Amino acid sequence: MNTTQPNEHKIVIKGFLQTIYLFILTFKYLIQSYLYPKNILKLKQQWAQQAIRWMGYQLESSGKIHPENKVIFVGNHISFIDILVLMAIHPRISFVAKKEIRSWPIIGWGAQRIGTVFVDRNNKQSRSTAKDQLIQSFANETELHLALFPSGTTQLSELKPWKKGIFEVAHQTQTPIQMFYIHYEPPRESAYIDDDHLFTKLIEVFQKKNKKVKIVWGPIILSKDPIMEASTTRLWTLQEALCH
Repeated sequence: MNTTQPNEHKIVIKGFLQTIYLFILTFKYLIQSYLYPKNILKLKQQWAQQAIRWMGYQLESSGKIHPENKVIFVGNHISFIDILVLMAIHPRISFVAKKEIRSWPIIGWGAQRIGTVFVDRNNKQSRSTAKDQLIQSFANETELHLALFPSGTTQLSELKPWKKGIFEVAHQTQTPIQMFYIHYEPPRESAYIDDDHLFTKLIEVFQKKNKKVKIVWGPIILSKDPIMEASTTRLWTLQEALCH
Protein backbone atom coordinates (compact mmCIF):
# COMPACT_ATOMS: atom_id res chain seq x y z
CA MET A 1 0.00 0.00 0.00
CA ASN A 2 1.30 3.45 -0.91
CA THR A 3 1.32 5.60 2.23
CA THR A 4 3.23 8.55 0.71
CA GLN A 5 0.16 10.63 -0.12
CA PRO A 6 -1.60 10.20 3.28
CA ASN A 7 1.66 11.05 5.04
CA GLU A 8 2.01 14.20 2.93
CA HIS A 9 -1.54 15.20 3.85
CA LYS A 10 -0.75 14.69 7.54
CA ILE A 11 2.34 16.91 7.24
CA VAL A 12 0.32 19.67 5.54
CA ILE A 13 -2.45 19.46 8.15
CA LYS A 14 0.11 19.58 10.95
CA GLY A 15 1.72 22.65 9.35
CA PHE A 16 -1.70 24.28 9.04
CA LEU A 17 -2.47 23.71 12.73
CA GLN A 18 0.98 24.97 13.75
CA THR A 19 0.39 28.10 11.68
CA ILE A 20 -2.97 28.69 13.36
CA TYR A 21 -1.32 28.34 16.76
CA LEU A 22 1.32 30.92 15.78
CA PHE A 23 -1.45 33.44 15.10
CA ILE A 24 -3.10 32.54 18.43
CA LEU A 25 0.24 33.01 20.19
CA THR A 26 0.67 36.42 18.56
CA PHE A 27 -2.86 37.44 19.55
CA LYS A 28 -2.20 36.37 23.15
CA TYR A 29 0.86 38.58 23.42
CA LEU A 30 -0.99 41.47 21.79
CA ILE A 31 -3.69 41.31 24.46
CA GLN A 32 -1.05 41.10 27.19
CA SER A 33 0.67 44.20 25.79
CA TYR A 34 -2.52 46.18 26.48
CA LEU A 35 -3.06 44.61 29.90
CA TYR A 36 0.56 45.17 30.96
CA PRO A 37 1.87 48.11 28.89
CA LYS A 38 4.85 48.64 31.19
CA ASN A 39 6.09 45.17 30.22
CA ILE A 40 5.84 45.69 26.47
CA LEU A 41 9.60 45.30 25.80
CA LYS A 42 9.73 42.05 27.73
CA LEU A 43 6.59 40.82 25.96
CA LYS A 44 8.05 41.73 22.54
CA GLN A 45 11.14 39.68 23.21
CA GLN A 46 9.25 36.74 24.69
CA TRP A 47 6.87 36.65 21.74
CA ALA A 48 9.69 36.80 19.19
CA GLN A 49 11.75 34.12 20.94
CA GLN A 50 8.77 31.81 21.39
CA ALA A 51 7.63 32.29 17.78
CA ILE A 52 11.09 31.45 16.46
CA ARG A 53 11.27 28.33 18.62
CA TRP A 54 7.75 27.31 17.57
CA MET A 55 8.75 27.59 13.90
CA GLY A 56 11.63 25.25 14.68
CA TYR A 57 14.60 27.58 14.27
CA GLN A 58 17.78 27.44 16.27
CA LEU A 59 18.80 31.08 16.78
CA GLU A 60 22.40 32.26 17.01
CA SER A 61 23.77 35.79 17.41
CA SER A 62 27.37 36.93 17.06
CA GLY A 63 29.00 40.32 17.52
CA LYS A 64 28.05 43.19 19.80
CA ILE A 65 25.08 45.52 19.54
CA HIS A 66 25.80 49.24 19.59
CA PRO A 67 25.37 50.37 23.22
CA GLU A 68 24.28 53.99 22.69
CA ASN A 69 20.75 55.29 23.11
CA LYS A 70 20.26 56.19 19.46
CA VAL A 71 21.26 53.96 16.56
CA ILE A 72 20.07 52.90 13.12
CA PHE A 73 20.49 49.24 12.18
CA VAL A 74 20.67 48.35 8.46
CA GLY A 75 20.98 44.92 6.91
CA ASN A 76 19.79 42.33 4.44
CA HIS A 77 16.16 41.37 4.13
CA ILE A 78 15.16 37.77 3.36
CA SER A 79 11.92 37.08 5.20
CA PHE A 80 9.27 38.41 7.57
CA ILE A 81 11.11 36.24 10.11
CA ASP A 82 13.93 38.84 10.05
CA ILE A 83 11.84 41.09 12.29
CA LEU A 84 11.35 38.31 14.82
CA VAL A 85 15.09 37.61 14.82
CA LEU A 86 15.95 41.24 15.51
CA MET A 87 13.37 41.58 18.29
CA ALA A 88 14.37 38.28 19.88
CA ILE A 89 17.91 39.61 20.34
CA HIS A 90 17.21 43.33 20.83
CA PRO A 91 13.60 44.09 21.87
CA ARG A 92 14.13 47.86 21.93
CA ILE A 93 14.25 47.89 18.15
CA SER A 94 11.43 49.50 16.19
CA PHE A 95 10.95 49.19 12.44
CA VAL A 96 10.15 50.85 9.15
CA ALA A 97 8.03 48.52 6.99
CA LYS A 98 5.99 48.49 3.80
CA LYS A 99 2.38 49.57 4.27
CA GLU A 100 1.05 46.18 3.10
CA ILE A 101 2.09 44.61 6.42
CA ARG A 102 -0.46 46.79 8.22
CA SER A 103 -3.27 44.73 6.62
CA TRP A 104 -1.82 41.32 7.52
CA PRO A 105 -4.13 39.50 9.96
CA ILE A 106 -3.04 39.93 13.60
CA ILE A 107 0.60 40.49 12.54
CA GLY A 108 -0.30 43.90 11.11
CA TRP A 109 -1.96 44.83 14.40
CA GLY A 110 1.14 43.66 16.24
CA ALA A 111 3.40 45.72 13.95
CA GLN A 112 1.39 48.83 14.78
CA ARG A 113 1.57 47.98 18.49
CA ILE A 114 5.38 47.98 18.52
CA GLY A 115 5.57 51.39 16.84
CA THR A 116 6.32 50.43 13.24
CA VAL A 117 6.50 53.27 10.73
CA PHE A 118 4.62 52.21 7.58
CA VAL A 119 5.69 53.47 4.16
CA ASP A 120 4.12 53.19 0.73
CA ARG A 121 7.28 52.39 -1.21
CA ASN A 122 5.59 53.22 -4.51
CA ASN A 123 4.60 56.69 -3.30
CA LYS A 124 7.28 59.39 -3.22
CA GLN A 125 5.24 61.57 -0.85
CA SER A 126 4.82 58.69 1.61
CA ARG A 127 8.58 58.04 1.60
CA SER A 128 9.29 61.72 2.13
CA THR A 129 6.80 61.96 5.01
CA ALA A 130 8.31 58.90 6.70
CA LYS A 131 11.79 60.35 6.31
CA ASP A 132 10.73 63.67 7.90
CA GLN A 133 9.03 61.74 10.70
CA LEU A 134 12.21 59.78 11.43
CA ILE A 135 14.38 62.92 11.44
CA GLN A 136 11.97 64.50 13.91
CA SER A 137 11.96 61.38 16.08
CA PHE A 138 15.75 61.20 16.30
CA ALA A 139 15.83 64.89 17.18
CA ASN A 140 13.25 64.62 19.97
CA GLU A 141 13.54 61.11 21.44
CA THR A 142 16.06 60.34 24.16
CA GLU A 143 16.26 56.70 23.04
CA LEU A 144 15.52 55.27 19.61
CA HIS A 145 16.81 52.03 18.11
CA LEU A 146 15.54 51.76 14.54
CA ALA A 147 15.97 48.81 12.17
CA LEU A 148 15.47 49.20 8.45
CA PHE A 149 16.06 47.16 5.31
CA PRO A 150 17.40 49.63 2.70
CA SER A 151 16.78 47.22 -0.18
CA GLY A 152 13.07 47.92 0.25
CA THR A 153 12.19 44.32 -0.54
CA THR A 154 12.94 40.74 0.46
CA GLN A 155 15.52 38.87 -1.63
CA LEU A 156 17.94 35.98 -1.23
CA SER A 157 20.95 38.15 -2.03
CA GLU A 158 21.32 41.92 -1.77
CA LEU A 159 21.97 42.44 -5.47
CA LYS A 160 19.67 45.44 -5.85
CA PRO A 161 21.09 48.86 -4.87
CA TRP A 162 20.13 50.09 -1.42
CA LYS A 163 18.06 53.24 -1.08
CA LYS A 164 19.90 56.18 0.44
CA GLY A 165 17.01 57.68 2.46
CA ILE A 166 17.85 56.18 5.86
CA PHE A 167 21.50 57.11 5.39
CA GLU A 168 20.41 60.70 4.80
CA VAL A 169 18.44 60.52 8.05
CA ALA A 170 21.56 59.25 9.83
CA HIS A 171 23.66 62.00 8.27
CA GLN A 172 21.28 64.82 9.16
CA THR A 173 20.80 63.65 12.73
CA GLN A 174 24.37 62.33 13.23
CA THR A 175 22.98 58.99 14.36
CA PRO A 176 25.39 56.01 14.32
CA ILE A 177 24.66 53.22 11.85
CA GLN A 178 25.32 49.56 12.65
CA MET A 179 25.20 46.84 10.01
CA PHE A 180 23.73 43.39 10.47
CA TYR A 181 23.55 40.25 8.36
CA ILE A 182 20.93 37.48 8.70
CA HIS A 183 21.48 33.98 7.35
CA TYR A 184 19.01 31.06 7.21
CA GLU A 185 19.39 27.34 6.77
CA PRO A 186 17.70 26.31 4.54
CA PRO A 187 17.69 29.70 2.73
CA ARG A 188 14.91 29.46 0.12
CA GLU A 189 12.41 27.68 2.35
CA SER A 190 12.86 30.44 4.94
CA ALA A 191 12.72 33.30 2.44
CA TYR A 192 9.57 35.30 1.69
CA ILE A 193 10.10 36.37 -1.93
CA ASP A 194 8.57 36.38 -5.41
CA ASP A 195 4.97 35.06 -5.27
CA ASP A 196 5.12 33.66 -1.73
CA HIS A 197 2.04 34.12 0.45
CA LEU A 198 2.19 34.46 4.22
CA PHE A 199 -0.07 31.58 5.23
CA THR A 200 1.27 29.03 2.74
CA LYS A 201 4.84 30.11 3.47
CA LEU A 202 4.34 29.48 7.18
CA ILE A 203 2.98 25.99 6.46
CA GLU A 204 6.06 25.33 4.29
CA VAL A 205 8.37 26.57 7.06
CA PHE A 206 6.78 24.24 9.60
CA GLN A 207 7.33 21.26 7.28
CA LYS A 208 11.12 21.72 7.23
CA LYS A 209 13.30 20.28 9.98
CA ASN A 210 16.70 21.28 11.44
CA LYS A 211 16.34 24.96 10.63
CA LYS A 212 18.86 27.57 11.74
CA VAL A 213 19.02 31.35 11.67
CA LYS A 214 22.04 33.44 12.52
CA ILE A 215 22.43 37.20 12.88
CA VAL A 216 25.84 38.84 12.72
CA TRP A 217 26.22 42.34 14.17
CA GLY A 218 28.74 44.26 12.10
CA PRO A 219 30.70 47.52 12.05
CA ILE A 220 29.43 50.86 13.33
CA ILE A 221 29.84 54.02 11.24
CA LEU A 222 28.92 57.69 11.30
CA SER A 223 27.41 58.89 8.05
CA LYS A 224 29.46 61.33 5.97
CA ASP A 225 28.33 60.44 2.47
CA PRO A 226 24.86 58.78 2.33
CA ILE A 227 25.18 57.62 -1.28
CA MET A 228 28.54 55.99 -0.68
CA GLU A 229 27.42 54.39 2.58
CA ALA A 230 24.30 52.91 0.95
CA SER A 231 26.73 51.09 -1.34
CA THR A 232 29.44 50.10 1.15
CA THR A 233 27.03 48.72 3.76
CA ARG A 234 25.29 46.63 1.10
CA LEU A 235 28.66 45.28 -0.01
CA TRP A 236 29.41 44.30 3.58
CA THR A 237 26.32 42.05 3.65
CA LEU A 238 27.40 40.47 0.34
CA GLN A 239 30.82 39.74 1.83
CA GLU A 240 29.19 38.18 4.89
CA ALA A 241 27.06 36.02 2.60
CA LEU A 242 30.23 34.54 1.12
CA CYS A 243 31.25 33.41 4.63
CA HIS A 244 28.05 31.45 5.19
